[in-house]
Amino acid sequence: MEVLRVEGGEDRPKVVLDKENNIFEISGRSIPEDVTEFFNPILDWLDVYAQEPLEETVFNFKLEYYNTASSRLLLDVLLKLEDIYKDNHKVFVNWYYPQNDGDIEDGGKDYFELVKIPHAILPREVVTAKPQQTEPVEQTVSEPAVSAVETEEQKKEPEKPKCPFCGSENIEKIEESNFVQKVADVFKSLMGSKSEESGQYVYKCGDCGKKWDEK
Repeated sequence: MEVLRVEGGEDRPKVVLDKENNIFEISGRSIPEDVTEFFNPILDWLDVYAQEPLEETVFNFKLEYYNTASSRLLLDVLLKLEDIYKDNHKVFVNWYYPQNDGDIEDGGKDYFELVKIPHAILPREVVTAKPQQTEPVEQTVSEPAVSAVETEEQKKEPEKPKCPFCGSENIEKIEESNFVQKVADVFKSLMGSKSEESGQYVYKCGDCGKKWDEK
């Protein structure tokens, strides 16, 4: 038997009538502009199904809202199911209503005073679907692991040079000629320091005026 499937919308419920997979359900909002045109295919499908129904038919109503015109056609659907039940076939109806919605709950109670078939009236939580995310998701790139020792060393400020002669921190780094640098190297060797190749820069003390190689 062909499946009847109708996608739901703002004004019409979702309908799935699938005999092969034993799925029978009407859900969502029912306020179609032409309620008769919408429900006629459902009623026609049930007429054909009633000729050879499954051993047990479980029909689920999960309506969030329906108008007065829809309520009359929903009753017609229930009456079709009652006919199947009266023909000695097992039929069970689950009438779900949104939590704290007394109108749909009471509507189910009213229906089953008119239609005599096994049923259950059950609350359910209605979850509003979130809009699909279209914005690109920013992915956080993890930074390389840094040891605690490295972190502490990075926090330390470089030590300021001090004058080796007077201990002053009033130091200026200046560019010197090679001749002056060599003189500074000789002076260092006389002081007992290890002689190394001179660079292009020297330090000058702002207090005592003496100079020395940055190495």
